[in-house]
Amino acid sequence: MMKRSQRMKPVLAVARRSEDVTLQAYGRCQQQLADAEYKLKQLTDYQQEYSAGLHVVSSRLVDLAQLQARRHFMTKLQSAIAAQQMEITRCQQMVAQARLAWLKTRGHSQSMSKLSDRYQQEEGQLRDRQAQRQSDELAGQRFTWQRQADQDDWTTGVAS
Repeated sequence: MMKRSQRMKPVLAVARRSEDVTLQAYGRCQQQLADAEYKLKQLTDYQQEYSAGLHVVSSRLVDLAQLQARRHFMTKLQSAIAAQQMEITRCQQMVAQARLAWLKTRGHSQSMSKLSDRYQQEEGQLRDRQAQRQSDELAGQRFTWQRQADQDDWTTGVAS
């Protein structure tokens, strides 16, 4: 018959694999968030540089069409920044969900591990009790044999 700790090994392996999978997903979400934040920084830096260049251009005499094109580009750049901020918000939500999923699978994995450890400990205690019981029985048999041997020696010694 298979011991409980032995039966727990596949369950524990599945729980650990599940934890690893959710941890990897959590890591990918964190990387996506970092990438989105980096892209936002690039966009805002470019916006600041372009805006500074726009002020220089507007201080010179420039035709109206060129000025309107630059302002139109600035509006598109602001739209891109807003869209990237929304992407960051979405990524933050995904990171939070992935973290919760990982914590849940981690908790399950840890509880399965503790249960397996408890089963192993109980089995060890059972082995120890059985060994002690066998030792006690053997000592009792030796005592009985010794007593019988002593009585045989006494009865044979008195008779002679």
